[in-house]
Amino acid sequence: MATVQMLVSFVVVLGILIVVHELGHFLMARLAGVGVERFSIGFGPVLWRFRGKETEYCLSLVPMGGYVKMMGDDENPLEGGKAASIDPAKAFNGKPLAARFLIVFAGPAMNFVLAAVIAGLMFMLVGRPVAPAVAGRVTEGGPAAQAGLRTGDRIVAVDGKPVQYWEDLARAVQAAKGGPLRVTVQGPAGERTVALTPAQAKRKDLFGDEQTVWEIGATPFIAAVIGDTVSGDPADEAGLKAGDVVVALQGQPVLSWDELAERIRPRKQFPFGFQVRTTDSSAPDASARRPRTSSPTAGSATSSWSTSSPTSRRARRST
Repeated sequence: MATVQMLVSFVVVLGILIVVHELGHFLMARLAGVGVERFSIGFGPVLWRFRGKETEYCLSLVPMGGYVKMMGDDENPLEGGKAASIDPAKAFNGKPLAARFLIVFAGPAMNFVLAAVIAGLMFMLVGRPVAPAVAGRVTEGGPAAQAGLRTGDRIVAVDGKPVQYWEDLARAVQAAKGGPLRVTVQGPAGERTVALTPAQAKRKDLFGDEQTVWEIGATPFIAAVIGDTVSGDPADEAGLKAGDVVVALQGQPVLSWDELAERIRPRKQFPFGFQVRTTDSSAPDASARRPRTSSPTAGSATSSWSTSSPTSRRARRST
């Protein structure tokens, strides 16, 4: 069943790309005054056709491409061969080089436009993932730890300027270029202001080039919430459900997903106990904690736990 769904999805996605690509050739040909004899999605024997005033629209057997057959372009027998008679004013080969270039270029250009439209719709409908300016893992001995920041502390301002998201904090840290920062922090004991001096570090960018960055030795807070489980993997066998919050591991509190992953990673092949707070509304007490035991196998513990976090797929960067 999964294979069938994958094949159907592949054909649908490929079909959309083909339609948009060929539509680019078609529309630009019309704008340039070139006659279009056939607009086909797919190759080979024609399964369905519709004859317009000038153009024949076809759906062909092999869905691995498509073509736009223009007047005067008679080189390819797969696309119908040479027409009996054509209007020279509408012939592709009779148009200036610039017009022919635009017709050929319009196909891939439309695919770029499609990608931009899809990306724009994703941002409009789904949004862009952002992390609040809350400290998650705090590196021991790092600038944040030396300033007294703890997991769960919320950074509300840097040098008097309000901070809402972690990326706001990251920008302020990089802009300071190692200079001291006055950071206003809100924690369990109330609001306080601490002095924090970022440390210099070397990091590689997407292209493998080494860059100099400034870090505070902390990562954004990601709650230890289970987003999904993989059937048959340790988390699933232990009974974890989507929405469960891991609150303790081996009797010790768990404050963030980073901390959970770090403490699980060394325990390959060894069972461990943990407590979760369930969100299952059908349970007698949906807010109750329940003990669980898991025995991760080598290599599967980290992957199954990391992929079950709703936010673990985001790229996390240390500032």
